[in-house]
Amino acid sequence: MKLVSLAEAPSELHNGFEQIFGPAAGNLERLMVRDLFRRLSLKFEEVTPSFDFETYVNIAKREFSMKSTK
Repeated sequence: MKLVSLAEAPSELHNGFEQIFGPAAGNLERLMVRDLFRRLSLKFEEVTPSFDFETYVNIAKREFSMKSTK
């Protein structure tokens, strides 16, 4: 699967990580999301008590697109 496709379907990436890394997948995803926000110059705030990879990737997409159109 191409990286661009994975960016459009973060749930598939999440499922793949869970299959490969098991319970450690959540920690890796949290690190990846923090790095994504940093690279996009966005402020990362963990707003939900239970981290959801797909939600945070979608937040980053939305925030970056809003930032880019200003």
